[in-house]
Amino acid sequence: MKKIRLGVFETNSSSTHTVSVDQSGVAYDTLWVNGDGSIDVYACEFGWERYTYHSAETRLSYALIYALDWSGSKSLERVKMIEDVVFKHTGAAKLNYETSDKWYPHGYIDHQSAEGGQLDYIFENEEILKDFIFGKGSWIETGNDNDDY
Repeated sequence: MKKIRLGVFETNSSSTHTVSVDQSGVAYDTLWVNGDGSIDVYACEFGWERYTYHSAETRLSYALIYALDWSGSKSLERVKMIEDVVFKHTGAAKLNYETSDKWYPHGYIDHQSAEGGQLDYIFENEEILKDFIFGKGSWIETGNDNDDY
C-alpha cells in the first residue's frame, strides 16, 4: 500500500516494515568518506525487530540489500543508480560493501517487506532515491504483526 501523508511518501507491507521518504528537500544527511575516497556500507539484517532507523548509513544498506535481492540486469541497474546517487552527493568514488554473515552475505530484509516489488518506488528516479538515503526526515521502521504492540 502507498500513501501520501503530510507530504511524506510512505509504504507498509504485511510484515510491518514501513519506509518513509522525506521529499521536502529541506535538509540532507551525508555519509563518512574514508581517506581513500570510499564509503563503508555494512550488510544489516532487517527482520522482525521493532526498531526505527534514521541514519543515512542504514537507509543506504536497506536500499542496497533490496537492489541485490533482485537477479540480473534489474539488480545491476539499481546498484549502479545507488552508486551514482551516493557518489554525486558525497564525492566518494567507491562503496565497500561489508558483511560478516555467511547465510546472508548481502544482508537481509524480511521477505514479506521485499517481495512483490513493494519498494520499487524508491528506484523510480535518482531524486527519490537521494531523498530516501539522505533525506533527514526519511526513516525505516521494522517490526512484526505477531504481537500487540
